[in-house]
Amino acid sequence: MTGAAGIVFQLADRTIVACDPIATEILGYSTEQLVGKVLWDMPRQAIAPTDSPFSSEDPAMVALRTGQPVLDAIVGFDRPDGEFVWLKLDARPLFATNATSPYGVVTTIWDVRDQKRQLTAAAGLEGQKTLPQTANNFPNPAYQIELETLYTTAPIGLCFIDTDLRFVRINQQLADINGFAIGDHIGRTLQEMLPEQADALEPIYRQVIASGEPVLNFEFQGVNRAEPGIDRDWLLNLSPLHQDNGMVIGVNVMVQEITDRKRIAQALLESETRVSTILESMTDGFLALDREWRITYANQRGVEVICSLTNLEADEFLGKSLWEAFPWGVGEVVDREYRRAIAEQVAVHFEFQYQPTGDWFEVHAYPSATGLGIYFRNISNRKLAEAALRESNHRYRRLFESMDQGFCLCEILLNENGEPIDYRFLEVNPMFEKMTELKDAAGKTALEIVPNLEAFWIETYGRVALTGEPARFENGSEAMDKWFDVSVFRVDGPSSLKFAVLFTNITERKRAEIALQKSEERLSLAIDSAGMATWDIDMQTGRGVWSKSHFLLLGYEPVSTGAATFEMWRDRVHPDDLEAVMHTLESAQNTRSLYSPEYRIIRADTGEIRWLKAFGRFLDNDARFATRCIGVVFDASDRKFAEIILQQSRETIARQLMEIELIYQTAPIGLAVLDRDLRFLRLNPKLAEINGISVDVHLGRTVREILPNLADEVEPLFYRILETGEPILDLEVRGETAAQPGVYRTWLENWFPLPDVDGQVIGINVVVQEVTDRKQAEIEREQLLDRERLARAESERANRIKDEFLAVLSHELRSPLNPILGWVKLLQTRKFDQTRTKTALATIERNAQLQAQLIEDLLDISRIMGGKLSLNAAPVSLAFVISSAIETVRLAAEAKNIQLIADLDATVDRVFGDSGRLQQVVWNLLSNAVKFTPIGGQVTIRLTQVEGDVQIEAIDNGKGINPEFLPSIFEYFRQEDASTTRKFGGLGLGLAIARQIVEMHGGRIWADSQGIDRGATFTVRIPLFASAESAPQTAVSQSSSIMVNRWRVTWR
Repeated sequence: MTGAAGIVFQLADRTIVACDPIATEILGYSTEQLVGKVLWDMPRQAIAPTDSPFSSEDPAMVALRTGQPVLDAIVGFDRPDGEFVWLKLDARPLFATNATSPYGVVTTIWDVRDQKRQLTAAAGLEGQKTLPQTANNFPNPAYQIELETLYTTAPIGLCFIDTDLRFVRINQQLADINGFAIGDHIGRTLQEMLPEQADALEPIYRQVIASGEPVLNFEFQGVNRAEPGIDRDWLLNLSPLHQDNGMVIGVNVMVQEITDRKRIAQALLESETRVSTILESMTDGFLALDREWRITYANQRGVEVICSLTNLEADEFLGKSLWEAFPWGVGEVVDREYRRAIAEQVAVHFEFQYQPTGDWFEVHAYPSATGLGIYFRNISNRKLAEAALRESNHRYRRLFESMDQGFCLCEILLNENGEPIDYRFLEVNPMFEKMTELKDAAGKTALEIVPNLEAFWIETYGRVALTGEPARFENGSEAMDKWFDVSVFRVDGPSSLKFAVLFTNITERKRAEIALQKSEERLSLAIDSAGMATWDIDMQTGRGVWSKSHFLLLGYEPVSTGAATFEMWRDRVHPDDLEAVMHTLESAQNTRSLYSPEYRIIRADTGEIRWLKAFGRFLDNDARFATRCIGVVFDASDRKFAEIILQQSRETIARQLMEIELIYQTAPIGLAVLDRDLRFLRLNPKLAEINGISVDVHLGRTVREILPNLADEVEPLFYRILETGEPILDLEVRGETAAQPGVYRTWLENWFPLPDVDGQVIGINVVVQEVTDRKQAEIEREQLLDRERLARAESERANRIKDEFLAVLSHELRSPLNPILGWVKLLQTRKFDQTRTKTALATIERNAQLQAQLIEDLLDISRIMGGKLSLNAAPVSLAFVISSAIETVRLAAEAKNIQLIADLDATVDRVFGDSGRLQQVVWNLLSNAVKFTPIGGQVTIRLTQVEGDVQIEAIDNGKGINPEFLPSIFEYFRQEDASTTRKFGGLGLGLAIARQIVEMHGGRIWADSQGIDRGATFTVRIPLFASAESAPQTAVSQSSSIMVNRWRVTWR
């Protein structure tokens, strides 16, 4: 089709209400002359292709009456300037939501007079208005090229099959899928080309031909010549092709390979099943929460515990918020810890008592991208047992008999050198015999019952009995063929050699983890590759096993045992490729990564050079040495050597137009054609759906008009294609569109030049394929692997918890409360005049605000440690900052009768920094000085200017600093006296934070002291405002991505 298309919009009464400039140019009427009129009621006469008056019904009227589009109508039209033009019309009805009758119709108009002239000139009919045959028989090179370009560039298989089920047209993609050349298909039937599949496919094709109805999204599985013996999956869309009289003349077929998608889905299902099996076999309860705190999964043990605690059934809490099931937990430690895990993306471990029932639980929670995984177990018995054992041996007997954990009381046996050599069982509970399968153990030694017992158990228990340090561990015993989770501690005081053991049999869980680890090697290989030939090589001997097809690929005679050597493969690799391939193998062996080289081989039997593609990996033994190399390989020669053969169409322009239209309407990928002005000449509903804008709105409009925010970035790329004639391939587009706001999606785009018959680029063919599901499948697979790692990590977790955050919180919030509480106490016990009262209230308000600011600062501690804290920098007067800090510590100083002296140089220039952070530094120095200065002492704060810096000195005559500790004073969590009975509190964070803030301002801080009881001086230097340009600046990195209206376009 030549030129752009015009658009005319009519209401149900056929009245024209709008038209674009292209339509007015084609018809020869102005907008004012057309609006309000009926197109075929214009004073000029329209004629049909036979040169007779146009007496047939208006195409727009037909579309309105039937509710169906009228396409490819050809009419002649006399323009008001006397020129006769041939027009092609497409009329499409418009419907309101839920309406059954159209409210209007959009008619698309093309000027096809040039094609008419070519045809009449060829027939010797110049000057006549009549077409020699039918209106649809004139040649159209542009559509021919468009159809061929579509068949050549589409990333899915396309073909047209006639009513005898013979191949009339096929593209290279489908030929590759079938395993035959394009030429081999033409004229042959489905039965001849695909005998393995024909019996199943022929009834479907005949159904489409007989009914005239399409068959969409039909999934089909089978084997063919392309990959013999390999089951593959395809998605088929079959659409009938109709003549003008409605007769079906063939079937347009679209085939999309979905084998990898199916395999990945199956692998994900199997992997998730294994994870579920592990979780269900665990004796610990497990819950999975989403980001909205909803309970999305609970294993059997978890269901049992929740039901017993809440009296709810599983279907009553699954899918509900955790806080609906456990309203008691709101505001409790479980609430705080779970929210901390989500907010900071860190694992949390804690114990708590569930108050409604009094049960104790041990909890381990792990955050992920999708929510929170929680492992928990009831440790009430353990809590009771530990308390009872420490108080008296006479109070645990009944607990002994009823607890669901194994328990034994033992005594370590020593040799003459005081070394543990065995231990004797003094008492055991019933669960001991059940979990260990050791009968009548009481009174016997461990080596009497298990002679080959590993030394680990005697050494570990001996250490606990001798040192009194309890131990918690997981370990297996080959002699007993079991794994245990063990807690052991000494009983009866320091002189006792007795110890108690609490344990759980975790053999099933450990075996499941080992089996899962082994199966993962096979699973990863199945997902990452899908080839024809396989190998398995012993890295120590170089010998291995090949599949039969591997021998055949290399030109060897297959061996029944599959025995082969590494040298047999290496001898066949092309000399020019051997070094690169060996380097790839060495690198993969060092990094333990999947390798996928592509290389040439010289067949052993014929000497023919073929291209191979391989996927493989190295497998380790327990000592982390590579012991095996496994993988798959397939012949990639066809892809390397085959030339694309363009099939010249013998079909008429009508069939070409119908095929293109049918493909555009039914293709599961986005398709569009742009002209040299980047106007949309054609696009399919799928691309309109992606853009979130209707097809009709696109047509005739430019990329800038449809996607203004994207135009600045993509127009240069489009113009480069028009200038160079080179395609842009594999462009990945990621973002959200108006079609699905808030949903992040991914597409793979290919842009191809569209040449005319002379090779000149006349437009751009756009192919868009959505790959969101594939990306999501990859993400889900990673999430499943994360869950599997969490399951394994659960068995290795540490049993000590260091809650640094709460310690920092108590340290940092303590000081601002002092002036608030002091003034409140004074206001409660004394009467002040109005001025003094205002001063008191102002101090309370200022310190309350400072407390709120400190809470905000605590959120920045992690950013400081990670180097991510930003400063609100501005010119700052340090005299004001110091005065504010003095006011904060004044009450504390007055309480100890400490004299505060402020020696501030009023001529000191301002600095460039964050006043709040600088006040935090000064407050920290002053509060430390007051804290470590005795009653009646003196603290001096001095502000001076030293060359290009401002210097602050905090001087006290207090406790002083030990010279050995002085170098470590600014380190996190360091204090000179770390004992629990130390005189001065705090966690050692203040000076470390002060150092970080000062250094972020481009300054430095140091401390001086002559020793114990000789006072200390803390000095801070910060550059003056005039030299602030040299201070560290926050760098803003330039992204390599193109960000356009929440879209990211990246090159692959």
